[in-house]
Amino acid sequence: MLRSFLLLLLICFCLVLSAQEKDTSVVAVDTSKVLLSDSIEVKKIKGKFFKKILDKTYPNPERAAAMSFILPGTGQIYNKKWWKAPIIYGALGGAGFLIYDSNKRYKDFQEAYLFRVDDDPNTIDPYPNASEATLLSIRNRYDKRRQQSYVAFFAVWLLNSIDAFVDAHLVSFDVNEDLSLVLKPSGNFESNIASIGVSFSLQTKHNK
Repeated sequence: MLRSFLLLLLICFCLVLSAQEKDTSVVAVDTSKVLLSDSIEVKKIKGKFFKKILDKTYPNPERAAAMSFILPGTGQIYNKKWWKAPIIYGALGGAGFLIYDSNKRYKDFQEAYLFRVDDDPNTIDPYPNASEATLLSIRNRYDKRRQQSYVAFFAVWLLNSIDAFVDAHLVSFDVNEDLSLVLKPSGNFESNIASIGVSFSLQTKHNK
């Protein structure tokens, strides 16, 4: 009786393992299909993106953004906004100088603090009149300024690319004198609750 029960239990265990193997293979096939479709979709998106960048139509917002992202200011020059390039280089240069200066001063005060706590009588203390707390406070202040300078540098870099993208769109926007903004009142009195508002529209003036 016990042998029969054990044999039955072994058969059930084998069946469960077989079913799990089948399920795993099905999942693997489905996963591979999903990964393949995702890979194809990513390739399509990349293809469209690079196609837009290489399009010779002017103005090309994607090309302007890519140019400024690779080399700041070039997208603005492409958009014929030459005066923006010096501003961008000035902002990046200022942020870069703050990074350099903050990093240098942070290392100086970090080293001074380590000299203070190393218990070595032969160590020359560069700031003998400053306490340990003061050294730590100044070091942390320059560390914070260094981090903020990094954020500012990359923010200017990113905004320069966004600016080139938006400018390229605005180049083709109609802003001539024949374009006018018309404001007029509007209302809805058909429903039980009346509503009054203002609507605006862009209209082109035609010479008679």
